[in-house]
Amino acid sequence: MIAALGLSLVPAWTPAATGLERFDRLGISFEYPRSWSVTTERLSNGWDPDYRFGASTVRVKRTRHDLGPCLPGIGRQLGRSGALVLLREYHGASRQRALPRLGPLPRRLRLTPDAVICGLRRPGRGAWIGFREAGRAFVLGVHLGSRAPQGIERELRRLVASLSIRPR
Repeated sequence: MIAALGLSLVPAWTPAATGLERFDRLGISFEYPRSWSVTTERLSNGWDPDYRFGASTVRVKRTRHDLGPCLPGIGRQLGRSGALVLLREYHGASRQRALPRLGPLPRRLRLTPDAVICGLRRPGRGAWIGFREAGRAFVLGVHLGSRAPQGIERELRRLVASLSIRPR
């Protein structure tokens, strides 16, 4: 009877069925592990590019030490085993200047010892990646603590790979 109605007993794939949550706001979406924390609060005093989200392995809160692109207060909250992904978007004149010099988000995420979070004694690995998508200009920041387990790195890479941008 169920098959005759075209229904299946196998549930459709959903992020919740796989232990993932879905972020979808301002034309930006991605999937992240339920154990991670996501915020749309500013992580520093920076305004342009503007913060769109921060996703991290622990809940973080901006401190007075987090200025511009440097987030040492947040880095201390992450510890050496944590990870952070953040996305900032250019606006107005800075967007117009950035768009011609930016390419698409690279398919392969390359993390180097030049970590996103400056001001830490043992920063780990990270990346700053400028890119354009759907007529919009962004900077993606990725930080992986120096002692982050491989599982955390896999989760971080999956999150970045699931990032989708739509026009505003």
